[in-house]
Amino acid sequence: MMRHRELSAADIRLLAADAATVDHSREGLAWVQSTIEKVVGSHFYNGRRITHPQCKALAAQLDDLVQRRMAPLDIRDRERRPTLAKPKGGAVESSYVGIFRMKDSPSFDRLYSLYTLRTTITSRAIEVEYNTLPVAFTYHVAERLMLRTRDVSEALHDIGNELADWAVFLSKTDGRPQFSHNFMAVPFMDRRGALLGEYVNIRHVENFLVRYDEDGEFISESQPWLKTRRHFLVRTFVDRYKLRPNQSHAMRLLETWRREYDDVYMAARDQYVWKTSLECPIPVAAEFGEECSTMLDRVLEDDALVRSMHPDRNVNAPTARDFRMQLGEWHPAYGRAPLRPTALVEAETAPIAVAA
Repeated sequence: MMRHRELSAADIRLLAADAATVDHSREGLAWVQSTIEKVVGSHFYNGRRITHPQCKALAAQLDDLVQRRMAPLDIRDRERRPTLAKPKGGAVESSYVGIFRMKDSPSFDRLYSLYTLRTTITSRAIEVEYNTLPVAFTYHVAERLMLRTRDVSEALHDIGNELADWAVFLSKTDGRPQFSHNFMAVPFMDRRGALLGEYVNIRHVENFLVRYDEDGEFISESQPWLKTRRHFLVRTFVDRYKLRPNQSHAMRLLETWRREYDDVYMAARDQYVWKTSLECPIPVAAEFGEECSTMLDRVLEDDALVRSMHPDRNVNAPTARDFRMQLGEWHPAYGRAPLRPTALVEAETAPIAVAA
């Protein structure tokens, strides 16, 4: 496959540098594990516990390591302070989400997915939990993003950020009868366009939990998935100028719904991404709440939205009524500055059409 077609030399350098950072994330994970093993040997031995200030210092050391070696997209830090009743009950937790390159597959073009990493440090033990999220995208998507919009220096990371935020929504739409064709799209970065993809099965196994206790003992609990796992795979990026009216309408509905329920949505997003935390040590399902879920059901039943997601061109083609819809800031003519510096490329008439 010919890469970087139509991209400028400057854009190619930016994309290659971004990809190199992501490709090193696996090495970073191995480095984090190796460092923790050394730290455990120096802090935990013969049943010795560490103080809460030591826990915080160790957490800062590991955080610096993760940020330098794995370049995470998002971080959540939590602390449980010791009390008079539980002087050894303190804990420090750091949760990360980032991008990694999946193992090469003949079925997909240079595939990337998202990982979550959680480190929890108490006076008695250190836990490291690593999981993968069922969302993925191809290198082709980053190329299209660089080509079709402006001011993008880290295309892979920008795509990863959006997918991390939309992952819980994508988990709620998979399997709905109106989307039995498995196609879906989500808004991208301040109305620049949309990420278009489909639900597919991808062979991937990479989840584990490692615990180092106060005696320096190593306990590994693998959490394997089956041979294949359902993923939402982004196939391409389409900028706002290229979206058909019904697609723009769909993106506006989804963006408005999420903005209206931002607090509820982001709480569910964090629960879905990281599963557990100091406040919620037992995994629970990520839920939007009754009002937010009801409004989402209404949005996903909208006729124009449902049609815009269909792969059949005879179904997803815009109607005369679609051209009269109020698209607001999703209208192609909204704003004076162009979204991208290059000339328009050939129209993508199907929602999941993949440009060569």
